Amino acid sequence: MLGLFALLLGFTFSLALNRFEARRDLVVQEANAFDSTWREAQLLYAPDRAAMGALLRQYVDARLRWSEAYAGRDGMAETERRQDRL
Repeated sequence: MLGLFALLLGFTFSLALNRFEARRDLVVQEANAFDSTWREAQLLYAPDRAAMGALLRQYVDARLRWSEAYAGRDGMAETERRQDRL
């Protein structure tokens, strides 16, 4: 019985670890994409650079609000609207 419990516990931790690593990879990919977008925005002329910088800040604020509160579809819709504007 103890061996079966240990096997079940091992599978559970293995699945949890895989999910954690997948989520971590997604966060890193999003951060890298944002960094690339920010660097490319810095190459624009001054008025466009300021406008793009403001849009990027709004996007990051919306994304942080969604991730902190996990607002569901409403928060995700706001994030998608910001992406469309960018």
